[in-house]
Amino acid sequence: MARENKTKYALLGMLLHGPMSGYDMKKFSDSSISHFWSENYGHIYPILKRLEKDALVKSDVVRTKGKPNRHLYTLTEKGKEVFLEWLKRPADSEIRRNEFLLKLFFAGDLPVRDVIRIIEHEKVRNEKTLGIYNRIGQEYIGKIDKAGAKKFAYLTLSYGKKLASARALWFEEVLQELKGRNDGSI
Repeated sequence: MARENKTKYALLGMLLHGPMSGYDMKKFSDSSISHFWSENYGHIYPILKRLEKDALVKSDVVRTKGKPNRHLYTLTEKGKEVFLEWLKRPADSEIRRNEFLLKLFFAGDLPVRDVIRIIEHEKVRNEKTLGIYNRIGQEYIGKIDKAGAKKFAYLTLSYGKKLASARALWFEEVLQELKGRNDGSI
């Protein structure tokens, strides 16, 4: 059976925050949910057209001086019902694709110094991610008006921070072990 495209639910959820254009949704995604759910314009605009056809959203053209007109999308009552019903269902099992772990799994033929370099690069990326999470907490979550929405946005952020913190500990342990090897073997 084909997997259901969940982009429509991400877009419906964004519209719970108020009317947005496709561009606004991409900015919202990039500044809030992109560390666990990414969207791009190639997904957003076709899904918005389908959501409008299915009467889950409606759009209004906003004329702007000197710029292209904006299509501002608003959640319909039917759209809100569909979204809330989806929220109540258990999540599908996630399919993860992690290139770092794929490389690490097959790294047995590399010299230890090369494996260390790969791990150190990922460690730095993880540290940057933790910094981004801290900024999201201050810049994004601090601006949410609804108490319930703020609480659940915080819980989501907390999940990401705890995973990144656990990864940070793992990097330290693995690097210590690999750097302690004198013979270059794994």
